[in-house]
Amino acid sequence: MRRLPVIAAVPAILAAGWFVPAQAAPPASFTKTVTFVDNTPDPTAFFLGPEHCMGRLPAEQPVEVKIPASGVVNVDISGFTGEWSLMITDQKGRVLTTADADAPETESTTFRMRRAGTINILPCNIAGTFEAQLTYGYTYKK
Repeated sequence: MRRLPVIAAVPAILAAGWFVPAQAAPPASFTKTVTFVDNTPDPTAFFLGPEHCMGRLPAEQPVEVKIPASGVVNVDISGFTGEWSLMITDQKGRVLTTADADAPETESTTFRMRRAGTINILPCNIAGTFEAQLTYGYTYKK
């Protein structure tokens, strides 16, 4: 008769396990490199302050990146000669961060996202060659 209480307890134990939330793995880190082409150098950006890449000449489409959760985002541009700048905005066009040093060989920025969201990366050619290598990456961090 001892078997009956044990057999009756099994469904209760299984049901309790059903309601325990699963432990989700953190989102995977990623890094991607693409060639970014800006054929319209725009020296008017020198006068725009932190919104460097919102000049008067036609702007190239930004690189849209989906950030899966809170974490650290790194963005670099390199492989150009002359003056380029870098601006990151949120989906509403608000500037999150910029990078603009006078005529270096690279521009880079690192910033923290507090939650999942989409960012727009806007490298811009102020007075330089037409191509740059854009590298961006994400690392999960609570």
